[in-house]
Amino acid sequence: MDAAGSGSADGTAGTGDHTAALEACGAVATAGGPWWNEGFPDQTRRFHVEFDATPSTAGLDAVIGLASGAAAGFTALAAIVRFNASGSIDVRDGDTYHAIFDMPYSAGTTYHIRIDLDVRTRRYSVFVLLGTYTAIARDYAFRTEQAGATVLNDIASKVDGASGSVAVCGLAVIADATTADGCVVASAGDGFVTQPVRDASVVGTVTFRATPSDPGIDGVIGQSAGAPATFSDLATAVRFSPAGVIDARDGDTYRSDFNMGYSARSFDIRMTSDVTSHTYSVFLGSSGASELARQYRLRPTQAAATHLDHVSVIVDGPTGSVALCSVTSAASSGVAYSREGGYAVAPLPGDAAVISDGVTTQRLDAAGKTVAQIADGGELAVDALGNAFVASIASATPAVATLSVRKYDPGLALRWTASASLLAGSRIQMVATDAAGNVLIGAAASADGSVTATEFTADGAFASELSAPGDAVGIDGDQAVVAWNDSGTLRITRYNLDGGIAWSRGFTGRAAITQITADPHHAVLFGGELIDSIDFGGGALPLRSNPDGTIDGFFVLLSQAGDHLLSRTVGQSQVNGLATNGENIAVSGVLRTQLHHLALAQFGTNGRSFSTGFSSLGINAEELGDGGRVAIGPSGRIWWNLSSKFPVIVGFPYLLVTQ
Repeated sequence: MDAAGSGSADGTAGTGDHTAALEACGAVATAGGPWWNEGFPDQTRRFHVEFDATPSTAGLDAVIGLASGAAAGFTALAAIVRFNASGSIDVRDGDTYHAIFDMPYSAGTTYHIRIDLDVRTRRYSVFVLLGTYTAIARDYAFRTEQAGATVLNDIASKVDGASGSVAVCGLAVIADATTADGCVVASAGDGFVTQPVRDASVVGTVTFRATPSDPGIDGVIGQSAGAPATFSDLATAVRFSPAGVIDARDGDTYRSDFNMGYSARSFDIRMTSDVTSHTYSVFLGSSGASELARQYRLRPTQAAATHLDHVSVIVDGPTGSVALCSVTSAASSGVAYSREGGYAVAPLPGDAAVISDGVTTQRLDAAGKTVAQIADGGELAVDALGNAFVASIASATPAVATLSVRKYDPGLALRWTASASLLAGSRIQMVATDAAGNVLIGAAASADGSVTATEFTADGAFASELSAPGDAVGIDGDQAVVAWNDSGTLRITRYNLDGGIAWSRGFTGRAAITQITADPHHAVLFGGELIDSIDFGGGALPLRSNPDGTIDGFFVLLSQAGDHLLSRTVGQSQVNGLATNGENIAVSGVLRTQLHHLALAQFGTNGRSFSTGFSSLGINAEELGDGGRVAIGPSGRIWWNLSSKFPVIVGFPYLLVTQ
């Protein structure tokens, strides 16, 4: 006999219900009876079959299988599901029966079964619907005698035991690329297998699990506007290459930022696209730990793409397949444009800006298009004429560092370069210009507990330098504002650059100050994280915490004369960035619970909070990460640096800009 066991149960129990099922669907195989067959259209590629099967007894020995032509014997069946004599459902794999999940069956119970097949590879998987589909067989081989099958067009059933019957009802045969567990599969010769995703017109993220069938195939997964007809329709593309490595399309060629071989296993992949800059990045690993491609260019034929709304997979080689599973997507809203990386930002009128990642400086228009670009980077400021100042620090000796400042005209043509000496370990905290076009650079040397404010004239001549004890320094016009903790007192002092003190304030308590800046009216804005409860003039700011840490981010606004205007906590664990245009205050930081949550808040100068303009980031669905530096333009547009956690472990930096 084909099946083990004799199926000796008498099958009496449940016979009435089973007969009713037979009468309803007209498909039955009975012990001692002939083969039951039902034909369907020829299937030569990938397809799936669904049906309801009802065994009459728990000790049945019956098979249901797919064949080429009407089956008259067991060897004619290519894919076989069996209700075995031991009371379980199992599946034929080549020359044996087994299951990856123990599935007992009961008399009179109807089981909805799905079989996913690819005739070309002679492989199949079987699922039973138990609320959701549960796999009892994955990638099993056709029966050995059918290893050369090229077409399937019949479903057949036979009871091999001494008694009992099985009803097969509700047959559906569907030629498509889907699998029962929500995947799609593209095999060689299938062309593009496409799924719609969230329509992204600025920032879009697609995540998925991709499984190549073999090393050395040629499988491509990409995004497009609409369903692609040819490769030129794909804007982005990550590839399981014939060379056995994973790479990505950069403009008109494939490459990668590191060598990553692949085999027949699953890979978690994330593609984040910036439609406004026509670039995208590719990350590998469930934690996004490895960046395969950083800001690669869209394919040249898609250089003018305005949105992306489909993800597709195709195998371009002669053999193999790629399964695409767990596809999720996110699209930004309230975002004008973005850039991957961390950036210094100097807003310009009309929502334009100069940005620098420390290596390259770009002048962008309001839409985020690059108007000019230079191979120079650092901290930034702009003057009233649109000239840009780029400042950076390099070590000269173990004890001395060199501060360098370069002035560029609005088209980013170099005007002059100037330099000065600072303590080793100094870090630039602020660059600003005054009404005369002079540029001032505030820097802190944390190991030394001191700050400096260095001034150069509009023509590049060294003008003056202030050195003072301090932890943080900001620039306001031709003055410096310095903060430090002094024996339980937080001190804020406004200096003239000749060392004279304009005013000084002491507040009982300690705080970690992360940033000091000034608004166009010369009010001083500073903030960070409270260590003690402090009264800055508007009442003591309370300390707060959750089980995972403190929630003591705060900011203070003092008038030009040092008088209290506003102070408040902001619902963040710490404040990492502050900016003001004189009307609005943007506050960036992190809220620590068990995870780190991105935090960006906006307030009026009266302390009233209101929307930042970001209703969705599109970087990751859970908005995890750390908020960093922030800038705000005259119109209220916000440039926000953040470090995205995907999903939790590794952070990748982005600059997002409100519409």
